[in-house]
Amino acid sequence: MDSVFKVIENSIMLQRGITVVLTLLVGWLVLKAGRKYLGVLLEKAGLDKAAFSFVNHVFAIVVFVVVVLSVFNELGMDISSFLTVFAALSAAVALALKDSLSNVAGGIIIMFTRPFKSGDFISVGDHSGLVDSIDLMHTVIHTYDNKSVIIPNGQITSSSIVNFSSRPTRRVDIKIGIGYDSDIDRARAVMLKLAADDPRIFADPAPVCVLTEYADSAIILTLRAWTSTGAYWNVFNDYMLALKPAFDAKGISIAYPQMDVHLDGRLSEVNDK
Repeated sequence: MDSVFKVIENSIMLQRGITVVLTLLVGWLVLKAGRKYLGVLLEKAGLDKAAFSFVNHVFAIVVFVVVVLSVFNELGMDISSFLTVFAALSAAVALALKDSLSNVAGGIIIMFTRPFKSGDFISVGDHSGLVDSIDLMHTVIHTYDNKSVIIPNGQITSSSIVNFSSRPTRRVDIKIGIGYDSDIDRARAVMLKLAADDPRIFADPAPVCVLTEYADSAIILTLRAWTSTGAYWNVFNDYMLALKPAFDAKGISIAYPQMDVHLDGRLSEVNDK
């Protein structure tokens, strides 16, 4: 009888061993095929590269945990106590790392809602620059004065985000103050002519030049013209450089703060006495 029980026990152990090996093999195949399939789905969805890495890591962790629990269960180990300890540790870690977890949650939100992507020019709070990278915990912005600003993702998702690169076109608004003695129509004609001569400025919608304010020392004219997002700053800077010579050629003065002082004649009479 002992030999029969031993044969049965060995048979059960062999069966468990084979099951464990098959479980590990199936887990490896699921992980390999799942990552490939997820990559195709994420590429079709147009998600950022950071989302690829994040989803792959999460998927790998889930598969690993499921395989390990399956192996433990097949070997006859009580996984309920393991799950209890794991849940307690998870709660303790979550409490200790609540700020970091808020950044992780912010990273997940950014990756899947995509308010911006790598290479976009954005403004968040007091920081503006090109997005270098989007990680799970933080986003790196490269400013125009060659600084790298690392912003926690939790701070980004709780702030207003301005994405200057999200649209293919942008409107250039150029304000200039001319003197009250200048010809408004002539000044408007000069500003529109400069816009028409620049091939980077779109003809449709057509540029407009409007009077926007009667200020204390100037009449404020504003040119509104459309251009491609990539050409925005070059158009703005080149237009500003060309504007003053064009005004000078037409005798239009650019206003500056000034004050006229008028002396009362009676004051002079008092001083003479």
